[in-house]
Amino acid sequence: MTVALSYLPNSGDASPGRRNRMIVLATGNTDLKIHIYVLEQGGEDATPRFVKATSLSGHEDWVTDLSFYTHLPAMESRGQNSTIDHWRAGDVVLASASQDKIVRLWRFTPVASITKGPENSGGQTKEDKTQAMIDALAAAALGEQDERGTVQLSTRAHAFCVGRGMESEKQYTVSLDALLTGHDNWVHSVKWLRDGPAPKLLTASADQSAIVWYPDPNVGVWSSEARLGEVGGATGGFLGADWNTSGTAVLANGYHGTFHLWRKRTDEGRDAGSQDMATSEAARWVPDVSISGHYESVQDVCWEPNSGRYLLSLSLDQTARVFAPWVAGDSAPTGSSRDGQSRGWHEIARPQIHGYDLRCAAFVSSTRYISGADEKVVRVFEATQGYVDAIDQLSAGDTTLSGTGEMLPRGASLPALGLSNKAIDSVTPINGQGVPTEDGGEEQSIDYIRRQTHIDHDVIDPFHQSPLHPIHPPLEEALLRSTLWPEIDKLYGHPYEIFSVAVSNDAQWAATACKAAKETHAGIRIYSTRNWKQPTDPETNAAVKPLLSHSLTITRLRFSPNDEFLLSVSRDRAWSLFRRTPDCPGGYPYCLFMRADKAHTRIIWDSAWTHDGRAFVTASRDKTVKVWATPMPECPGAMGEQPAAPPKPAATIKLPDAVVSADFAPARTPAGGYCLAVGLENGRILLLGSTPSDKDDNTDLKTWSLLREIDPQIAHVSMIHRLSWRSLKASNSVNGESWYLASASDDQTVRIYSISF
Repeated sequence: MTVALSYLPNSGDASPGRRNRMIVLATGNTDLKIHIYVLEQGGEDATPRFVKATSLSGHEDWVTDLSFYTHLPAMESRGQNSTIDHWRAGDVVLASASQDKIVRLWRFTPVASITKGPENSGGQTKEDKTQAMIDALAAAALGEQDERGTVQLSTRAHAFCVGRGMESEKQYTVSLDALLTGHDNWVHSVKWLRDGPAPKLLTASADQSAIVWYPDPNVGVWSSEARLGEVGGATGGFLGADWNTSGTAVLANGYHGTFHLWRKRTDEGRDAGSQDMATSEAARWVPDVSISGHYESVQDVCWEPNSGRYLLSLSLDQTARVFAPWVAGDSAPTGSSRDGQSRGWHEIARPQIHGYDLRCAAFVSSTRYISGADEKVVRVFEATQGYVDAIDQLSAGDTTLSGTGEMLPRGASLPALGLSNKAIDSVTPINGQGVPTEDGGEEQSIDYIRRQTHIDHDVIDPFHQSPLHPIHPPLEEALLRSTLWPEIDKLYGHPYEIFSVAVSNDAQWAATACKAAKETHAGIRIYSTRNWKQPTDPETNAAVKPLLSHSLTITRLRFSPNDEFLLSVSRDRAWSLFRRTPDCPGGYPYCLFMRADKAHTRIIWDSAWTHDGRAFVTASRDKTVKVWATPMPECPGAMGEQPAAPPKPAATIKLPDAVVSADFAPARTPAGGYCLAVGLENGRILLLGSTPSDKDDNTDLKTWSLLREIDPQIAHVSMIHRLSWRSLKASNSVNGESWYLASASDDQTVRIYSISF
């Protein structure tokens, strides 16, 4: 289960570097024991090997972690701590954690040495050696003598001998020194802090707490200095914890890939130094913002459509997460991000925590999105007032989300046995106005709602001020329960799991598709975003049937920039164009216009439109990307069952591996060409550029070259499921700023690259 290494106390020769020190290895096992091994020279070839010295019994369940500490007290601190005064300088202490909820401290100490001199070389009998060891144990007060002089060894002491056959043989004992009981569940890790006047021990447990232990000189036992974590939280406990080098910060990792950070601060708000560390009363532990992310494959990423202020990601870990840059400033007003200090990108909301693996999403507006999962339902989510207020303060930019006059709920909650997030209230306007009071005045809506609903402070306002920052991204506990977005609608109709969704650029229509093994299931359903219903046939007043063109799962849906076309690509190696026209029969907003069968020789994973809609690309597992010119409006095509014949591809770009994702940059490069980002199955990201041309015959679509490749040291290491460029409204290279490219991968990471040309 675990191993730890150290040097035995007072081993080695008397040289300044103490050469030939004896290495001790401790292993924690499922047999409930700790096995001790010593590295010795042995065998005919004198090859060093570990020899078992003893086994330590006591734990009643699996041993999960071990940590050694060498006691080297400063001269001025000796004799000042009654808890560890019996420790000798150089003693080695082993801390062991177990699933029996108890931490044990074992002390290794030397008790005697047998030196082979001229007077006793070879003349000492086995009985003499045994008596010498018993005498040494008695002298070390590890045994007790009765009236007959018989030594009764305590069961707490384990004796072993090292250095047999060498110039000096040393005897050591391992004794149980202390039991630390304070956790209510499995203890997963133990870590020593070696700096300071006295040692400290950090333990992490599945009971959702990490405890800082110290030898209390006032009571003579190990006591708890601080208990870090949240009582009754939903983090699932901690798998491990560790100190920084100075002992002023603790980082713990939990289930689901979470990180929790605490810092020790004085009452004045400064970092606790060595003087403050000497007494636990001089400083206190406070939680701080840490990193977070997905812990399963990330399937989709999409930018907020209007300004690219934040990024939404979905994963097979069944969560949707919102990431945004945290611009920290003590009094930075909204819209003044240039005045604040950037603290990097952080997770600021977890709008959806689901019971199914999430697959795809698309924004309808800055505060609303739809998502598909391994279920037959498409769900619609809307932001909360707390999120809107926080994003304007955390990530101040040139635009704000507030002030639109929309009515948004204050928060959301997830029922214990439900899958739908429920709104907490819907009484607060998005412009943040107060709620009228009985005397005709106004009070802050947060306080009003808290009193009316008796909801916890964090649920309503997870972005509240902390001792460390005036305003900060929510901590892990708040992300789990306080940043959900309420679900406002469900879209039904698909027979199998949802695989692809898209929203038109004018936000009027949403297109969805599900997994399919035959044509009748591989249909595209269109929903109006005004009422979240499918269009109806004006003659029968019944919902229209799905758009049919493919025979297998549709892997991607993309609307053209002007929403004239809806592009679909599929596992059946074909792509289809649906055209928006009022002449479609039966009330359809889009009708099949063009179809290309066998456009590739393998599955088509992705597609993308140029920012001006002149062309689109299809990316396939056959290691090619094909560029297709958009059909002109006067191109003949049938609206219905017989689509128009597709044109030949303007270019076929061959790549070194299967292509699984693609997206066009939001504008032309400074050289005048298009920039296409492609993600490969092996994790590489390539930027391809077209050759500019003044001709109007699509000459610029025919020649493509490699502009650059993302540095492999910062690229993904597994399949890239999605690439998405930030909108031009948020990043414009023409003005000298960088473009942002977001990527989602099987390696469980979301990465954002800054691209400059």
